[in-house]
Amino acid sequence: MRKKELYRTLVHRYLNRTASPEELQVFFHLLEKGKLQRQLLEATEDTPPASSGRVRLMVRRYGAVAAVVIALAGTGIFLLWRGGLRGSTVPAFVSVFHNDIDPGGDRATLTLGDGSLVQLGNLEDYNRLQDGRGDAAISGTPGDVNGRGDAGDANGRGDAGDANGHGDAGGASGHGDVNRHGRSLYRLLTTPAGGQYRLILADGTKVWLNSQSSIRFPVAFAGNTRFVEVTGEAYFDVAHDARRPFVVKAGKMIVQALGTEFNVHAYGDESTTKTTLIQGSVRVIEGADSLLLTPGQEGLTDGRITLNSSADTAQAAAWKDGYFDFDNLDIQSIMRQFARWYDIRIVFAGKPGTALFAGRLQRSLKLSQMMTGLGMMGVHSRLEGRVLTILP
Repeated sequence: MRKKELYRTLVHRYLNRTASPEELQVFFHLLEKGKLQRQLLEATEDTPPASSGRVRLMVRRYGAVAAVVIALAGTGIFLLWRGGLRGSTVPAFVSVFHNDIDPGGDRATLTLGDGSLVQLGNLEDYNRLQDGRGDAAISGTPGDVNGRGDAGDANGRGDAGDANGHGDAGGASGHGDVNRHGRSLYRLLTTPAGGQYRLILADGTKVWLNSQSSIRFPVAFAGNTRFVEVTGEAYFDVAHDARRPFVVKAGKMIVQALGTEFNVHAYGDESTTKTTLIQGSVRVIEGADSLLLTPGQEGLTDGRITLNSSADTAQAAAWKDGYFDFDNLDIQSIMRQFARWYDIRIVFAGKPGTALFAGRLQRSLKLSQMMTGLGMMGVHSRLEGRVLTILP
């Protein structure tokens, strides 16, 4: 395939939302190099301007604009230009990037029962956390993911426990699920801004944690209920156990499940807490209110429970699958996600717009690439250090 034909194909697939993840990477790389300006102009020159308040990341359908990123050699500054398509040859200045910021990745902090910390980040840590032995594989001296605990003896007995789950640290095998005082032992896993993590609980339940989130969970589940607490956002694939319901507490909201998949969105800077059901069934409780959800439904709580019977389940799970999904989101909602994922501070230089966006972008993209996509929709910005300013 000739180069020009390849460029046209990439632009066509991007605008029509049919590009593969690999093609999207190539698209943004070429866009940064200024290689696709002509093809974007050709693809959008006959498109009428948008007439509604809804903006898409697909230029051909919703806006007669084109964008190109120009790297100024030797300066580390990227300029994003937005040019009119009909008779205008002078591009309008849109954005300046004095630096760039990498996307977030797998990193978290595990707090043990004695308050000591284990930093988790690389693939080795990730695999050991999910090797079927619960958190026994990483209990012990802070920073030692092999589970060798200072307090344990040669047989692994002691408060810190060992990799076999003996002692207070315990593991999925159930040994040491309570301490010497008879209390269940809990762990706290926390992700920072720019972090995410996945873990498997003692019962086999899989949990994905988004940025700036946490889960408090027992070393082993005892009694008639499997209970965890979360903040931020978490996706659950609950192991079925008809005798013991799985209970999630997120702020004032309680979610009860047996074996199911659902997403809990409970950030403090959002106006509501949401539970979106993907499979199975769950009961959402807040105070005296209770609501049973079926797949495709969503329970929203802000003092009372509201049912959304046509929830966007793909959007709710998009972050777990490696995407930002912008459908029906305004610029403030999008920027809150960016702040958490890129560990940046957002400043609005003027009154934020109310237009709703649509489309999705990979979370693996650098911030400049993200803002390139939004820049095509007229979102002006300036990045200095870790402060992203949205311009009028």
